[in-house]
Amino acid sequence: MSYTKVSSGPVHVTKIRAASHKDLKPCPGDRPLSPRRLAALKKAILERKFASATWARARCLANNELYRINGKHTATTFADPEVPIPPHAQITLDEYVCDTLDDVSALYGTFDTKESSRTQSEINASFFQDLPGFAGIDTTLRNAMVSAVYLSKNPKNNVHSRLSAVDKAELAMTEMNSLIWILEIAHAVGVKTFNGKCRRVGTLAAMLLTYKADPLTASNFWLSVAKGDGSQDPDHATRRAERYLLTASRSARNPDVAKLGKSYFIEAERMCGTLILLFNRFQEGSNRGVIYRSTSEFPKATSTS
Repeated sequence: MSYTKVSSGPVHVTKIRAASHKDLKPCPGDRPLSPRRLAALKKAILERKFASATWARARCLANNELYRINGKHTATTFADPEVPIPPHAQITLDEYVCDTLDDVSALYGTFDTKESSRTQSEINASFFQDLPGFAGIDTTLRNAMVSAVYLSKNPKNNVHSRLSAVDKAELAMTEMNSLIWILEIAHAVGVKTFNGKCRRVGTLAAMLLTYKADPLTASNFWLSVAKGDGSQDPDHATRRAERYLLTASRSARNPDVAKLGKSYFIEAERMCGTLILLFNRFQEGSNRGVIYRSTSEFPKATSTS
């Protein structure tokens, strides 16, 4: 039993090609379409932010059937009459030959996002590979952003997530504009510099929540914090936030799991809440220091408008 890739290369996307790929015979065990994923892809295409995608299909020699292996969501989206195909839109088309139907299933398993056999990181990569700016993103940053979206929606219940890995990835796709903004901040200050201070779930969740409250002020605040080039006053809110993040960077490796008894650990919820309070002080022009306690009500990011 085996499968062999016989060709791979770029092809232009057309309505006919998308519909043809969408309507190919599904593999055994093919998962249902994800409405969240379809919505995120449609939004990216309509906003001219679609980057690329990989479609895969395989001919099974045992029954001479052609099966769709990968690309169901992008093909379905492009086939939608309401979705215009951007000029010069391309995908990579991989074609395989499989000896048996079992080989088709095995090949599909290398693309599929089944929770039983894939890690959260692999699932995140699979979901985000077709979206703008995410194809070559740092794996740790991408995974942290996915967790940060969940934390931003459930700040008081972030340690023991009840969502499946696939549900987490799908939930993150509903916040594409905010996540793209985070990537823009990272590239503006330099990814290495950004990761050194801000690549933690609590920080990224605070970025998401402050951006939703006041995009312009959030950009000014986080650029200053990440660059470290803000006010010379050590008590200024941006300087306090920067020091807080530099201290937090020495904490536990996994920011999603509270390691009680470790004095250096700052859990994601507390970090997120503290940074939101500092952002609010920045809005107010106040230099007063703040620390969020997990026993307190979770703060809301304020807006100047």
